[in-house]
Parts: sequence; structure tokens; C-alpha cells
Amino acid sequence: MYQNIYFQREKNLIHLWDDTLGYRAFPYTRYAYEKSEHGMFTSIYGDSLTKIYKFSKDDPDLFESDVAETTRVLVDLYTDRDEVSTGHTILTNDIEVEM
Repeated sequence: MYQNIYFQREKNLIHLWDDTLGYRAFPYTRYAYEKSEHGMFTSIYGDSLTKIYKFSKDDPDLFESDVAETTRVLVDLYTDRDEVSTGHTILTNDIEVEM
């Protein structure tokens, strides 16, 4: 599971710290979805959608065009994982608990 993420906007770079893979940096590719008769994706409204990479962020006909970069990456990488990050120490009432 991820421990921390940062988007370096001026370089369009994602910095990701993961329990298993450690630190990684990679370019961010933004995308959104638009209605399409033969799309491979389905909206929550039942619309058929196609993933697109070139778009105007303010286009009201797009789906998920306004998702934050860090949220987009975390959803793409960790959607099917439920485990909690390891190696964190939590202090509560001055009692140290290892997780």
C-alpha cells in the first residue's frame, strides 16, 4: 500500500512511496472520459464512455476531468487493494502502538 504521494506540477511528475516497492517517480498522464456509442467503460448513469487524453478541463460534457492528479494515480494503482500501510507508528495517549 502507498505511504505518501506528491505531484510535482512543474515537472509533471508523480512521487510515490510504497510499502513494497519503495520510492518511485514517474510522469503523470491525465485523462478523462467522454460519451461514445462503442465505449469500453460505463458511467454511473449507464452511459457508454471512451477514455481520452486530450481535452479541456472545463468541458461540462466530460466525466472525471476534474479529478486531482494524486487521487487519479492512487485510484488507478490501488483500487483493488484493501490492506493498510505498514511500518507506521501511531501515538495515542502517550502509548506507542506498532502497526
